[in-house]
Amino acid sequence: MSEETTKADTIPPPPMPSGEAKFTQAVSSMMSIASTTTTTPGGDTTAATNTKPPKRERMITLVSKDEAKFLISKTAAEWSEFVRDAINDIDSDDDDDDDDTATATTVSTTMKEVHCLNVMGPCLEKVVEFLLHHHQTERFRTIILPLRELTFDENMKQTLYRDFINQMDIDMVYQVLAAANYMNIRPLLELTCLRVTFELSDKSAEEIQELLDLPTNLTPEEQAKEYESYAWIFDESNHERAAKEEEGKQQTDLYARLNASSD
Repeated sequence: MSEETTKADTIPPPPMPSGEAKFTQAVSSMMSIASTTTTTPGGDTTAATNTKPPKRERMITLVSKDEAKFLISKTAAEWSEFVRDAINDIDSDDDDDDDDTATATTVSTTMKEVHCLNVMGPCLEKVVEFLLHHHQTERFRTIILPLRELTFDENMKQTLYRDFINQMDIDMVYQVLAAANYMNIRPLLELTCLRVTFELSDKSAEEIQELLDLPTNLTPEEQAKEYESYAWIFDESNHERAAKEEEGKQQTDLYARLNASSD
């Protein structure tokens, strides 16, 4: 037997891993497996190799009166009934114009523009911000009546929307309220009406009329129509009676009437 063979035969086998070494190896193996998986928004974990690219989302452009443009997903924008109806009308026209070879996919991924002719750019920017909050981050919860607290901040429990509305000056709040009414965005209308409620709760009929920019130089026929639409403002007896009731009930009534007059 050669000297080389003798030395090879005498090399001891590698030592068995200790308990700590086994644990380290096990953790390394688990980490390796985890690095090839992904967690879906619903919490399910699947192998990364089995994941599919995110579905392409149709985008539209909202265009303000002053031609400012805001890109937003169709699903977020459709919280506005005005936008939803406009998109349906556009798609209907496209279906009529397309030839027989056009597919539904071609139509659904085409960029569209919806013109919001009663909304200026800075205001529409706030509207888009709200739609994205409501669609992507946290749903706005409908206002429960009667109002139980005496301030806007106390009644608005959702911090996201409390901060969103409080960062605006009151003139912008009025503009956003009008835009929410025009674009038929019910959650935004509720939020702005709640904010305006506490702005107007201690104002006279004349002050409310001025703040809401309601017309004053009216014909008798126009005046009668305004009195019918905004009876809660012009009827002083309503304010006198409300002044005798507790403040919380006044604000609940004012909020409900604001909502009703916006419909």
